[in-house]
Amino acid sequence: MKGRCADPFWVLCAFSWPFAIVSSRQLRRRHISFLPPTLRSLEIPPSPIAMSEPSVAVLGASRDRRKYGNKALRAYVESGYTVYPVNPKEEAIEGLKAYPALDKIEEPVDFVSLYVPPAVGLQMLPAIAAKKPKEVWLNPGSESDELIEAAADLHLRTIVGCSIVTLGFSPSEFPDA
Repeated sequence: MKGRCADPFWVLCAFSWPFAIVSSRQLRRRHISFLPPTLRSLEIPPSPIAMSEPSVAVLGASRDRRKYGNKALRAYVESGYTVYPVNPKEEAIEGLKAYPALDKIEEPVDFVSLYVPPAVGLQMLPAIAAKKPKEVWLNPGSESDELIEAAADLHLRTIVGCSIVTLGFSPSEFPDA
């Protein structure tokens, strides 16, 4: 999965059945011509990521603009999300108040996006479950079989994929400087 997030053209279409790999351009335009004729007439519901004014906690957010934890933060902001950067070493990231831990965020959190190693993600799972997010995104490098199974045991809807690409961006659209 490493490096997959850097590819701006392909994304898992996780909100339709059967699951399909489609280009992000098709996803944005809702093209479904790649589906068999029997499925072309099906209404594809909007992705939960595209709902109005949702909130997201970015675990592993970074001030380093070269890191994906920072690029994701900027992608969520640009997409209209209320963003809560979570990093115990920072007070602010990209002009947003940073939180030392997920449980320090008093507001409800709709989505959690992980940019931390799997071992750290495992330690954070109880706090994530306590927030009751709609989805937990395991971005490339943050996923492991053990983490996915532990999240399932906590009844967390977990998606393995690049949240930046799912938002319709390429990480290269967010400059390093």
